[in-house]
Amino acid sequence: MKNRIRDISETDISAIEEQYAENSCILKLDGRRIQTESDWLYNMAELFMFPVYTENGNIPWFRGAFEKQGEHFMNWHRYDDWMSDLEWLGTDSVVLIIEHFPEMLRNEPEVKEYVINDLKNTVLPWWESEVVNCVVEGKRKAFNVYLVDDNSVIPED
Repeated sequence: MKNRIRDISETDISAIEEQYAENSCILKLDGRRIQTESDWLYNMAELFMFPVYTENGNIPWFRGAFEKQGEHFMNWHRYDDWMSDLEWLGTDSVVLIIEHFPEMLRNEPEVKEYVINDLKNTVLPWWESEVVNCVVEGKRKAFNVYLVDDNSVIPED
């Protein structure tokens, strides 16, 4: 299994959804909603339903839960920690489709590069193989990311 980040056109989305229809968690993110680092972190927390741990225990994600924990509650360390767990999704395959990718972080190219590098060098390798060596009874997950450019046709690999 090779986890990857792929560029696709908007017309490819339905084929991707069909390909992964069985036993996959297909998550879509609108890149237009992501204009700051905080936007990325909080939208991913909401999309992936990161649990919120409080002094009273674990409670499931609900809109605004992180904001109630404080302004700086969500950060890259927590994000990477949750992205290397995901057991609550209950699936062996995750598909992240980022629609309108050219619009995402339009004025923050350094953050956009960091996001892609984090996915490519941390999240995808973790699920491809590292989880087996680092977690007792750790299981690999197919985890693929699709970056949708709705203004052009992307040539095939």
